[in-house]
Amino acid sequence: MILRCHLFLLVFFTSAFAQATEQKHSGSDIAGAPANKLAVVATIRPVHSLLSYIMQGSAKPILLLDQTQSVHHYSLRPSQRRTLAHADMIFWIGEALEGFMPRVLNSMPKRIQVIELINTKGLRLLEPRSVPASKTLHNDHEHGHHNETLDPHIWLSIDNALILAAKMTASLSVKNPAQQTLYQNNLKKLTNRLTKEKTKIIHQFKKVNFKYLVYHDAFQYFEEQINIAPLGAISTDEEHAPGIRHL
Repeated sequence: MILRCHLFLLVFFTSAFAQATEQKHSGSDIAGAPANKLAVVATIRPVHSLLSYIMQGSAKPILLLDQTQSVHHYSLRPSQRRTLAHADMIFWIGEALEGFMPRVLNSMPKRIQVIELINTKGLRLLEPRSVPASKTLHNDHEHGHHNETLDPHIWLSIDNALILAAKMTASLSVKNPAQQTLYQNNLKKLTNRLTKEKTKIIHQFKKVNFKYLVYHDAFQYFEEQINIAPLGAISTDEEHAPGIRHL
């Protein structure tokens, strides 16, 4: 039971909702979409899962990267570039996570609306715990400037996830006003679901006391949400595997 609760957010944001089954799409799939449906691309599965819930009953968002592909350093295949080029909207977290995206987006048609979610107002943004103390967090996200000291795993806080979902709903509604009521209703359902889960998870974790290690220190948003903390992380740099001596 406790393990299930601990992994809930990870499963929730790394799996498709049963009501919105994920599918892989190519650029030709988008090009052939009905004119009254938005072609929406999400770079990673957490963003795709939220969009799938918000868009349920209209169109299905397209997932750019699957779980086997590193989000930090990735070279897009030609088919993936076509997928982006045929999109109406692209949702991504930000350069701190998808480091390959800025140069890709620079080559995309200007008609595409690109939403960098880490710039969403109201988010609780944290500095990576592996960053030296001498580096301070400059909260430039509201001005649209990327800051390398932000921990980009923002969706692992339920509060942040709901803010992201609201941002997605607003953006989709402006782009496709005919579906605004549908998007808003789906957002209400998602808000109710996650709010109940947040209360349940916090309550269950109050009953336990345990120690744990993480491989990569990427879960502090989840940990802060339910007031737990790891003993430490095996690797402080997701770009480099730890050596035998360190392990």
